Amino acid sequence: MKVLWISRHRPKDPESDALSELLGGVEIIPISGTVPNTWALVSLLDTHSPDAVVATLPLDMQEVLLAELKHRGMRPLIRPLYWHRKLEATAPAEDEWEFHGFEEILEVVIRTRPLQRTTNKEQK
Repeated sequence: MKVLWISRHRPKDPESDALSELLGGVEIIPISGTVPNTWALVSLLDTHSPDAVVATLPLDMQEVLLAELKHRGMRPLIRPLYWHRKLEATAPAEDEWEFHGFEEILEVVIRTRPLQRTTNKEQK
């Protein structure tokens, strides 16, 4: 199964092994760096014709990509799960990220309302 991996970081062995076990063998096509916009996501799907997509993206891009995957009759977007542990006396880039599996994103819903001025009563 051909899997498009969209993330700033390439998958390490634990991620690759777990994904291969879950999907029955995979060929991972890593897309590293920043994806500039939602049109680029569609272009990546057209260029690589993957069977599945793993991505760590902002919510708005996840929403667009999930809709495109549904439109194409593909499986839901897959997201890697990590636990973050802040290490003492180190730079933030050296914090520890521990891989904890994958999940499928079935729906992205964002509810909004207009921002209104806060009254003195609400501030207390």
